[in-house]
Amino acid sequence: MNVQTAERTVVRVQFSLRFAMFAVAVIAVIVAVLASAWRWTSNRVIVENRSGTTIVSLTVTVGGRSIDFASVPPGSTVEAVYRVDGDDSFALEGKLSDGTQFNGRFGYVTNGMYGNTARFIIEPGGRISFSQGT
Repeated sequence: MNVQTAERTVVRVQFSLRFAMFAVAVIAVIVAVLASAWRWTSNRVIVENRSGTTIVSLTVTVGGRSIDFASVPPGSTVEAVYRVDGDDSFALEGKLSDGTQFNGRFGYVTNGMYGNTARFIIEPGGRISFSQGT
């Protein structure tokens, strides 16, 4: 192998390495943008436990699908993504560790809603505060 061939090989390797690094960076940016877009367009339900006691059972139903949350300690927040296939409202039911049961129907969803957040706050005595928006 002569010097000129060795120099060409080094240049090719450097070019290939630069190209690979550039390609990895571009892919990382694309993945980050898509992940952010998914987060912005996802419909989310958030439940905050401000009751002062553990929520031992909690189910949110929307669009015929139920979202079950396990034990939710006082001061905790839980979150899930939901899908909208048609017109519906949120049904929430649960039970506090002191035996207090709570339930209700809230809000409105319709097909084509994206980036919507439904927030439930469970307060002492099982009172429920609800807000909905983008």
